[in-house]
Amino acid sequence: MEDIKLIAAVVSLAPGYNISIGGGLDITRLDENIFSVTFPESDNMDSDIKEKRFKDAESAAKFFEQKRQALKLGDDFLTEDDDE
Repeated sequence: MEDIKLIAAVVSLAPGYNISIGGGLDITRLDENIFSVTFPESDNMDSDIKEKRFKDAESAAKFFEQKRQALKLGDDFLTEDDDE
């Protein structure tokens, strides 16, 4: 849960920071109390990108992390090629 608090703190900062994992997964603050998470509908390369908005940073961060885990996005999900 520490990751969620850190993500929420970063996107709550006044400069308007955006966190992007790649693969279409992003979280940002649009307005003082509006946070947006964009995410691919599935792990397919041609998947549609969806958006969900939240009224607080922690709810947005929790959803962002749940999507990251479900879609297996991020360096912690990288695996070595079997060919090497």
